[in-house]
Order: sequence, then C-alpha cells, then structure tokens
Amino acid sequence: MDTRPPVARGRAAVRPLPRTRTGSWLNLLQAAITVAVAVGVAASAVLSSRASGEWHDASRQEITWSAALVEDLRHVYGDEAPFALHVAIADSRARALRLAAGDAGSAGDLAAWESLAETQTVGHLRQAAKGSGGLLDGDRYRLPEGGYDIARRLADMRGAHPDLRDRDPAGAMADGDAAMRQAVTVALATVPLVAVFVVLRGLILWSGARAVRRGARARSAVPDVGLVPGPDPERRTAGPFGAVALLGWILISVLPAGIIVAGNQEQRAHSIATRGATKVSTAITASSVVRTFQAEGERALVLTELRGYARELAAVDTADELQAAPRTVVARADQQALPRLRPLVEAMTRLPEPASGVDPRTSRIAATGPTQWEALRKEQNRAVDLAERAGQRGDTLQVAVLLASLGMTLSLLALAGSAPVLIRRGSGTLLALAVAATLGAYLL
Repeated sequence: MDTRPPVARGRAAVRPLPRTRTGSWLNLLQAAITVAVAVGVAASAVLSSRASGEWHDASRQEITWSAALVEDLRHVYGDEAPFALHVAIADSRARALRLAAGDAGSAGDLAAWESLAETQTVGHLRQAAKGSGGLLDGDRYRLPEGGYDIARRLADMRGAHPDLRDRDPAGAMADGDAAMRQAVTVALATVPLVAVFVVLRGLILWSGARAVRRGARARSAVPDVGLVPGPDPERRTAGPFGAVALLGWILISVLPAGIIVAGNQEQRAHSIATRGATKVSTAITASSVVRTFQAEGERALVLTELRGYARELAAVDTADELQAAPRTVVARADQQALPRLRPLVEAMTRLPEPASGVDPRTSRIAATGPTQWEALRKEQNRAVDLAERAGQRGDTLQVAVLLASLGMTLSLLALAGSAPVLIRRGSGTLLALAVAATLGAYLL
C-alpha cells in the first residue's frame, strides 16, 4: 500500500515529458528568432518614424515655399507692376508727344503741353517711390527700350529671403525615402529567419515521423515543449493543434514586416498628396497672378489705341481748323507711339525666366497652365488613392495578427488539454481567417 501523501502520489503519477538535445536547442533557436524578430520590428519602427518625420518636413517646406512665392508674386505683379506699367506707358507717350510737337511747329502747342503734363506726372511718381527699393526707385530696373524689368524685381524679392526661396522639399523627401528603405530592409530581414526555422523544424519532424513509423523512439521523435509545441506522433489529436499553433507563430512573426511596409507607403503617399495639393493651389495662384498682369498690359495697349482713334475722330469733327490741327497732332502722336509701346509692354509682361535671375522652380510654376494643373491634380489623386490602399492593407494585416494570436493561444490551450471542445475547434477557424485576411490584404 502506497503510504505517500495524495499530493506526492499525484505528482508521481504525472509522466514528465522527456527532454532531448534536439528539442532543447530547437526551442532556444525559436526563442532567439522570436527575440530577433521583435528587435528587428522595433528597429524598423524607429527608422519608419524617422522617415515619417522627413516626409512631414517635406510637406511643411512645400507649404512654406509656396506661401512665400505667392506673396512675392502678388507684391511684384499685383502691387508694383501694374503701376509701373502705366508709368512706362505715360513716359513713352510723353516722348512721342514731345517729338510730334517739335515737328508740328505752332500746331504742336497742345502736344507739347500734354507731353509736359505726362513728364511731370512720371517725375513726381518716381520721386515718391525713391528709397522704396521698388520698380520705380532709381534706374536699377529700367530697361534700355523703356519700361521696367519686372522679372528681375521678382528675382530680387525672392533673393531677399534665401532661406525661403531655397527650401528643398525634394531633399527632405529623399531623406525620408532613404530611411524608409532602411526600415523596410530591416523588417523584411526577419522573414528569412522565420523561414529557416520553419524549414529546419519541418526536417526534424519529418525525420522523427520516419523513426516512429519504424517503431523506434529516436531522440528526434520525442516532442519538445517550446514556444510552439510540435505534434506528438503518439497522440493523433495533438498534431493539428501543433501545426495550427506553428502557423500562428509564423504569421505573428512575419506580418509585422508587412504592416511596417504598408505604414511607410501610407505615410509617404499622404506626404505626396499634401505636397500635390499645395502644388496645384500654388501653380493656379502664381500663374494667374502673372497672367492677370499680362492681360493688364494687353488692355493698356488696346485703351491707348482706342484713345488715339477717338482723339483723331474728335479732331475731324472739330469745325474750327485752328482747334482741329493741334488735336490732330496729339491723336497722331498717340497712334505713332503704339509700335514702340507694344515691345515695351511685351518686355514688361514676359514670364519670369532664369535669365533674369529667377530661380528655375519659380519660373516653372509661373509658366504653368491648365494642362499642367490637370497633370498635377491627377498626380495628387493617385497619391491619395495609394495612401488609402496602403492604409487598408495595414489595417487588414493588423486584424490578421490579432486573429493569428488568438488562434495560436487557443491551439496551445488545446495542446495542454485545458480548453473546451468549442475553443479547440475555434483555433483553426481563427487561423484560417488570419490567412484569408493576409491574402486579401495583398490580392484585393
């Protein structure tokens, strides 16, 4: 009769699982791989955070650069240029009237008087602008053919704040891309580790199964207890749960790499979309400011021409020849000034180009039109769609990791014999859903 206490007899009745060298080092290898995956995912997350910061910085730089550009264009082409255009036209008209008055003799008194009035007006306006640094201040922006070099004025305005003009969103974007490549490389490097372990474990289980079929109890056939227990050849019901648990561990170890890749793609696409929206808005605003001034120049030419014809008709309708002659001189002077005014207006309203000192990026933005706006809009829409797809993929993979974790936990409980039948059956279902979610994340 066994006189030992009940607790001692119970402990003696439990047959401990045998330990083998194979199971021991295989468990250690699995634990090491799990730790390596965790460290790799953590390092990849840090690199991804750095990449995201660079991309956000690129968006901020794009917005800052665009705001400074629009403000400079509005100041030069919206405030200074229209006023300078009318001053240049008045100056050119004064010269034409002065020449006409000299050729007309006594009939040129009215033309001389109007020339003097125009000259005094221009002089007073230039005097008022003295010291402002603007287009009318001194002769810095005066063109040889008359008028003012507005593109050069814009270049000086941009150059006054080089820290804003030389913002480099593309450089920040490239730095973010470099950090992303490092993050993705580190994350994906964990996948081969898991694959090597799975292959090695499969070979060991296969050799153990062969030994069991031969009736031998080889060391490699003895089940080991590790992070994911393997199937016991002597217990048929344990096999599926061991395989399910192993599949869950594989998904938990591999899917974080996919989540990191999807997260990086989403963040990058969001940055591109933000920059794209800023580019579209800036291109429309900047080119509209420039083209509005160009339209102002055309209107000035048309009005000058109409005034010349109107003065000539008024002179024709004047019955008194003594009054009609001076008016005719003024009208013809206005008409003769048109051939000189057109190249002057064209020089002032030309698009800002690098030849005038304008930075190439500003020149490109100012020269855009509806075709370029539509191309920028499509590019921005593609980035938005890419961000949405990457975000959905990352969310789906996170759900797959959750399902795989639950499935693996239930499988381990089933292997330990401490789970109800319903929970045992549910482990396989959860892992199947996790696999389906993983496939759907990349195929749909």
